[in-house]
Amino acid sequence: MKSIDRFRLSAHLGYLFRELPLAARFGAARRAGFRAIEIPNPYHFSLPEFQSLCEGNDLEVAQIALPNGDTIGSSKGLAALPGREMEFEEALRLSLDFAGAVKCPLIHPMSGIRTPHERSPEWSIYLANLEKACTGAADNGLRVIIEAISPYGVRNYFMSSLTQACGAIEQIGAPNLCLSIDTYHAAAMGVPLLPFIVRNSSRIAHVQIADWPKRNEPGSGELDFEAILRALRLGGYSGYIGLEYIQSTETAERFGWLRSFEAYLEPLHVTAA
Repeated sequence: MKSIDRFRLSAHLGYLFRELPLAARFGAARRAGFRAIEIPNPYHFSLPEFQSLCEGNDLEVAQIALPNGDTIGSSKGLAALPGREMEFEEALRLSLDFAGAVKCPLIHPMSGIRTPHERSPEWSIYLANLEKACTGAADNGLRVIIEAISPYGVRNYFMSSLTQACGAIEQIGAPNLCLSIDTYHAAAMGVPLLPFIVRNSSRIAHVQIADWPKRNEPGSGELDFEAILRALRLGGYSGYIGLEYIQSTETAERFGWLRSFEAYLEPLHVTAA
């Protein structure tokens, strides 16, 4: 099978190579053979530093999240939090700057969590902020993604349902508002992934994979990744497959599981250190 028929891989630097400092994970990803990374919070770095780490290691960026705030309760986003609208707009501007600098096509406005320290998230605030994000992203040729995160991943996360995520997309109606699917979270929600992918193939802009019930590499648990990847291919998905799982090994064979899915996933081309 030609490589053009296989999905490109993206290394999630929040999960992979965690034995290394964050800045060192860029080079580790490139040496392991990845040509793209994703990082939820690149704002640990200045914009020039982030751009240098990506370009210096010849890495594309699949997606980034907006800055998530620096006060209690906002570590998982601002989009649904009342009273934080101005902070959200500042976060949006910064994310567009970062995405533009590295030609990242997707930005992710995380919704925020329910906490006793802040006012409860609100659906109307969430929709209004998503509309702002879609407008700003469209002006820069980018798309906005919604990821539903299960309570198994983030307790009290506001956007915790794929059904709600689809509802937000329908209600806003922006052509650049799309879904990001995480197989672990979908399984935790009890979502039958194959029919969901078939029904929503036109909405899916990003996919992250990890097995269930443990969030380890594909093939370690209960999910049928060959069927999932086949459904994505049949649905015309052309984006990255983000590897967002907890590594069960840090040996040289840590990515050996990829051989089981070589018909669907591009191989890694290991480079010299």
